[in-house]
Amino acid sequence: MPTVIFNDGQNSGGGGGGTVDTLNNGLTLTGTNGQLGGDLVQDTTITPNGNTLSIGPVDITDGKITSAATPTNPTDLVRLEDLPAAGLSGADNGLSVAGSNAELGGNLTKNTTVTPNTHNLNLGPVTITDAEATCSAAPANPTDIMRLEDFDNGLSVNGSKIELGGNLVAGTLIGIAGHSLELSDAASATHFTIQPTQVEMDNRTSGVYVQIDVTSGTANMSLEVIATTHTQSFSLTGAGGMMVTDTVNNKGLEGDADFSAAYTANSYVQKTYVDSNRGSVASAKLSGISASQNLVTYNIPVSTPSMYRINCALVQRAVGASSITLTYVDSAGNSRAGISLASLAAPGATQPATVCIYCQNGTAISLDLVIAAGAVADPACTVELIL
Repeated sequence: MPTVIFNDGQNSGGGGGGTVDTLNNGLTLTGTNGQLGGDLVQDTTITPNGNTLSIGPVDITDGKITSAATPTNPTDLVRLEDLPAAGLSGADNGLSVAGSNAELGGNLTKNTTVTPNTHNLNLGPVTITDAEATCSAAPANPTDIMRLEDFDNGLSVNGSKIELGGNLVAGTLIGIAGHSLELSDAASATHFTIQPTQVEMDNRTSGVYVQIDVTSGTANMSLEVIATTHTQSFSLTGAGGMMVTDTVNNKGLEGDADFSAAYTANSYVQKTYVDSNRGSVASAKLSGISASQNLVTYNIPVSTPSMYRINCALVQRAVGASSITLTYVDSAGNSRAGISLASLAAPGATQPATVCIYCQNGTAISLDLVIAAGAVADPACTVELIL
C-alpha cells in the first residue's frame, strides 16, 4: 500500500494517523500524489472563512462571486457574461436574488423556452419530457399547476379533473372524420349517435328509434320512427302552428303511396283522393241579366259526401229589385226552396254571401236569379263540395 506525500513534505501517516491509499469526493490519487479533481460522493461545503478561493478568473469569497474576465466557455459555471464583475446584484425572467444567491422564482419578462433535450424536468408530481407532461398524483390545489378554473367553451373543472360540460362561448366544430359520435345515458338507455350519413336517437329499452338519413349526392332526407313495443306515431307541434315550405319543387308534402283505404275523419288527404271524390263543381258568372233564370243546377251523386259550400255575389246595376235564391233537399229529406242568399234594391250595391249546407245524396242543388222588371244585375254563383 503506497504512502501519499503532500506538498508540505510531511508523511501522510505522520502524527500516528496512518497512511492514505484512497482519495475521493473531489480528490484523486495519481501515483503517490493527491490531486483536486473527481466526482463528489456527498454533499460538500467549502467555506472561504475570510479567504478568497480563486478558480481561474473567478473569485469566491464569503459574500460574493466575482469574475475578472469572461471565460471561453461561460457555461462551465454560470452565464458569466450576464454576471457583472462586481458580483450578482440582480436577477429576472424567472429568477430572483436572495442575499448573494440566485434562486428559481419570479416573473417571466420574455418568452422563454426550456427544452428537456431527452431529459426529464420534474416539478413536484409533474414530469415534463420532450413529448408530454404527466402528473403522478392529483395535487391538493390543481391551480398550483395550471389555471384549471379558466376552462370554458363546453369544458368545466370538477376538483382536479377537466370534464366535458358547460356553456359554449364560441362557434365550435367537432369533426367526426368518418367515425361516429355517441352520447348515451346508461340509466335510461337513451343514445344519440352522429354518423357521416345519418343521425340516430333511440331508447333501446323501450324500443323507440328515430333516424334521420342524409344521403350524399341525392339531397334526400328521411325521418323514420320505429317502435317495437309502442304505438307507432309521428307528430309535429308548434305554438304558432306548423308550416311546410317547399322552395325547391313547390309540391309541399307528398305521399309515396295511396293511403286513402285507411283514411279516418282526421286524415290529411291526398290530391288524387280529392279529385276523384269531388266531381264537377258547378259555377256561373254572368253580367247584365234583366230576366229571372236558373243560374246553377248541380246534381249530387249518390256516393258523394253531402256537405257543400255555396258562394254567391250579386251586383245591382239599376233600379228595381233582384235576388239569388237557393233550393235543395237537406240530409233529412226535407225540401228547402227559395231561400234568399242575396237581395238588393239599390243601384250600384254589392252583396256577397257564403253558406254551407248538408244535402241528401242523389238530389240536386239549384241557384236561381229572381229579378224585377227594369232591374239589371251581375250575379255570380259557385257550388263546391267540402270533404
